[in-house]
Amino acid sequence: MNNLFLTGEKGIGKSTILKRVLNNCSMSIGGFMTLRNIEEDIYNKKVFMIYSLNDESRKHNIATITFKDNKNHIEINKDSFDIGIVSILKEDLNNSDLIILDELGFMESECFEFQKTIYDILDSSKPVLGVIKDYDCEFLDNIRNRIDTNIIKVTKENRDNLVESILNTLVSFNKNFK
Repeated sequence: MNNLFLTGEKGIGKSTILKRVLNNCSMSIGGFMTLRNIEEDIYNKKVFMIYSLNDESRKHNIATITFKDNKNHIEINKDSFDIGIVSILKEDLNNSDLIILDELGFMESECFEFQKTIYDILDSSKPVLGVIKDYDCEFLDNIRNRIDTNIIKVTKENRDNLVESILNTLVSFNKNFK
């Protein structure tokens, strides 16, 4: 088993744990992280960006959520997933020791080239550390149901002890750490 994902409530600390693990990792790291920016305007627009961990100048706007007419309107940029992020991931699969996927969620439900690339990465011998949204959809359920994938639910009770546990798991994948 070489695929490890964190899941849990929004804001529980999944990405923070992942960043702390990366701070203790001396191997070459590839993959992506997601950033959410809130633009203060009449629509309280939320812009979701993914950036490459190898080259932070490689950023892709994956979605914009605006609140109007008393409901959220989500605009997903499929090309960012199926072209931009796929390009990053394919390069990193060949050039990195550890692949980071922060985070996988429902926005990718119709991004089939992206999904195929994720499955290829999970099928590879490269260790994967990621965050997976606690949401039911076919793409995420397929990942959760893989026999080569371990899912750790982050809670208030366990979050302070998970960094060391994850590092030990990655060491068991025969990788080097600081």
